[in-house]
Amino acid sequence: MLVKDFISQVYDGTGVSSDDTQISKRFIYNEVKPTRAELLKQELNQDRLLDGSLAQNVTGFKLLRGDISQTTKYNTTEVLISEQDIPQLIEYDKGLALFSVYTMMGKRIVMTDKNTWFSKINRRNVKADSVYGFIDKKKLVVYGFHDLSEIEVDLQGFFYDPVEAAMLSAADNCENMEDGQCKAAYDYDMNLPGHIARRVTEMVRQVVFRVLGVPLDNSNDSLSDAALGRPQQAQQQSHDNQNGN
Repeated sequence: MLVKDFISQVYDGTGVSSDDTQISKRFIYNEVKPTRAELLKQELNQDRLLDGSLAQNVTGFKLLRGDISQTTKYNTTEVLISEQDIPQLIEYDKGLALFSVYTMMGKRIVMTDKNTWFSKINRRNVKADSVYGFIDKKKLVVYGFHDLSEIEVDLQGFFYDPVEAAMLSAADNCENMEDGQCKAAYDYDMNLPGHIARRVTEMVRQVVFRVLGVPLDNSNDSLSDAALGRPQQAQQQSHDNQNGN
């Protein structure tokens, strides 16, 4: 589903149009991001979605040879450091939701943390083809490619801002296109399991109603009351009038 289609689903049933300056598309999307992140975090904590089938891919993420001694006490130049910061990843109980990192040639980079990486490379028997990566100050650091000055990798994970991550993938293509050929921000995909997408939609709608000052009911039929844009009391009064009470 495209981000703009998801935003339209939130608008549906609220009586608000995308032209409303108070409830703009940006407002909706800024509410979607933390709600989506929290629900995904809950799923990941339950050991669901860990296969990465619904994760987002960032392709062509460039790494350049660098000196990690500027960011850590370990003095070595045999590392590649990402040219740009990694988009913010969703964090759950077991760490960051970065499931895999592959080179363009299909070589998998084993992700670890900085201390574990230092322990691994200082072992007496280190495999010659061992390639490790970790995140340091928002940069992806990769060790093991001693004869490369730069490389591109694909990242797979759940990012806090799917639009930011998608635009990072598309950046190189956009630079080579004529003006106006690049996608608009909300024309990118936002993959979510159906049950999470529905919950995000309903929860963000509730935020819209609170901003508009529409009273919400906590009873079992509260969602239908909210969808009509009026409190339950008004519905009851209409029902009574129809019955002559």
